[in-house]
Amino acid sequence: MLNLIAIIIGAVWIFYTYNKQQKFKRIDNLNRMWERFFSNEKFVKLFVWMDKMEKGEDKMDELGKYSEEDKFSFLALMDEVAHYASEGEIGETSAIYKFQWHFRYVFLNEKTQEAFWRNIGGKEEANDKSSWGVSIEFAKKCNK
Repeated sequence: MLNLIAIIIGAVWIFYTYNKQQKFKRIDNLNRMWERFFSNEKFVKLFVWMDKMEKGEDKMDELGKYSEEDKFSFLALMDEVAHYASEGEIGETSAIYKFQWHFRYVFLNEKTQEAFWRNIGGKEEANDKSSWGVSIEFAKKCNK
């Protein structure tokens, strides 16, 4: 009987420890993604331009001329955030809190979406679910 109680207590402890480690791993993953965004000057500048444009400033030319490579790198990071959130590798609520405006500007806001996608396929590309489906769905969650 004591062996059974010890096994149950051990199993509960292992389960508790595992859950804490997974939570820490999700927080660590999200922090690394946030750091990748903030440590890239081009990503920050791109975000600031979209933010200014959304608030009424004319940044269409700056956004439209931003390099394809930098935009696709920005999209790759966003797509990674969306995939990690959908697979539970980062906390979805925390990811929405940190990255909601990035997704809104690129996938949902008419003005910023048009300018962002101008030299990388246009708005049709932005709505291509075969390429960006997970990111589009995540953007919709950001808009609630």
